[in-house]
Amino acid sequence: MVCEYEFATRIDRKWRADRAWPQCRIMVELDGGSFLAHGHHTVGVDRGRDNFAALDGWIVLRFDTRMLRAGLAVKHLAAALMIRMLGPDHRKSLTAQMFPPPKAMKALLKVARKPRAARRK
Repeated sequence: MVCEYEFATRIDRKWRADRAWPQCRIMVELDGGSFLAHGHHTVGVDRGRDNFAALDGWIVLRFDTRMLRAGLAVKHLAAALMIRMLGPDHRKSLTAQMFPPPKAMKALLKVARKPRAARRK
């Protein structure tokens, strides 16, 4: 894994992925204030960067803090690594539990929230 992996240099861009596995062409973007090392980016810039990466053959995964705490990020990353390492036939490893419906997702993310006392510190 590489932190702050610079890609798109062949088109003279200095885009960086928060985390990347270059040998598998998987990148992770961590959304949220606690992960912004270089300031806030606009949504349009992020979408352009993500679209370029996808068109260039990367799997781009985006997570926020709540998804990390709920364990969804690890599940999604594991599935992406499996697909890359074992081939596209392993897309069947994507399960309904990895992508809960909106009501279940809302409940899961609510549980993953920090207690109020911890947020104030």
